Amino acid sequence: MAQTDFNLQTRYQKLAKIGEGSCGVVFKCLDRENKRVVAVKKIRFSYEGDEAGAQDEHCSSSSRAAFGIPSFALREVALLTALRGHPHIVQLNDVFLEGSTRIFIICEFLELDLRRKMAQGGQLHPQRTKLYTWQLLLAVAHCHAREISHRDIKPENILVDPKADILKLCDFSLARHVASAYDVETRRVASLWYRSPEILLGGKTCGFALDTWSLGCVLGEMLGHGPVFPGSSEIETLFLQFRKLGTPTERSWPGVLSLEHWSPDFPRFTKPPSGFLRIDEGAVSQLLDAMLQCNPDSRPAVEVLQLHTYFLDLDRTLLHVHSGSSSRTSGANRTETYAQDLRGRTLKKPHCEGDALCLQHHQLRVRGW
Repeated sequence: MAQTDFNLQTRYQKLAKIGEGSCGVVFKCLDRENKRVVAVKKIRFSYEGDEAGAQDEHCSSSSRAAFGIPSFALREVALLTALRGHPHIVQLNDVFLEGSTRIFIICEFLELDLRRKMAQGGQLHPQRTKLYTWQLLLAVAHCHAREISHRDIKPENILVDPKADILKLCDFSLARHVASAYDVETRRVASLWYRSPEILLGGKTCGFALDTWSLGCVLGEMLGHGPVFPGSSEIETLFLQFRKLGTPTERSWPGVLSLEHWSPDFPRFTKPPSGFLRIDEGAVSQLLDAMLQCNPDSRPAVEVLQLHTYFLDLDRTLLHVHSGSSSRTSGANRTETYAQDLRGRTLKKPHCEGDALCLQHHQLRVRGW
């Protein structure tokens, strides 16, 4: 991080305001030095008066670290640095500190996010949905392998290059190393529609299993062309989850009755036998069912989800993914290669019950596995 007399107008030409993230404002800018368009995230320190309202509880003054720099900004930079180089995670280009009032995070720029892509293009082609899901699993697996949980996966935080059919996970302002994911200040995680039942019920788990749930919500949204659990409040979202997945019991989710926000007066819903989405293909229905388990311990690890038969027939003509020598490899071959990598070793952080369910009940089969 360079602490210089950096000025945004000197190095970058501001083209447009893209939006506001969890802890800052994001602009589309032209880098005058290399003539490239980049995304510039401006984070004002919380003691500044104007635009302070744009910073939520995750960005409060109590989060300030050394030299007055907010710890959430340092954390996001550190995590993006640790994840640098993956083809499906947004790339960090540079970081600048302007005086003692602002920090600028410079990242690569993509014009669309998945929310806008779905709004503009209508229903996604089934093979494109499969391709996008595969890329998201690759990105999240890369995070989890480094003990990092994103904790805010949603269409707005997934950038899209429509010409190359590439997705990139972005906005790591709520991400944490799993070892520090249970701090008191970080309990409110994920946007409401993508927040898992254990979080809504006051549970303390907010790591890998939350990411799997949020990925399932995104997959369901791509399949159904609309949010899966579009509640206007936490309790409405929770009841939508129960209505579509069935109200959990102590048998299906040991310990659920002891969670802080559980009530014996909750309505008792039964899961629809045909599923809550009308999906013709059985494989994707099984995959979605595995990801959207109310019990967090029943959700498979993302590296196990990559082995699902749903990906075996991934259309290789859609794989314009620029990720080195494997960019032209079919989904089946990639899955097979991954399976070969898993042979002879134990999953790093297995969700024992979830992996067993996924492997046994959802009939995961990979050639030669």
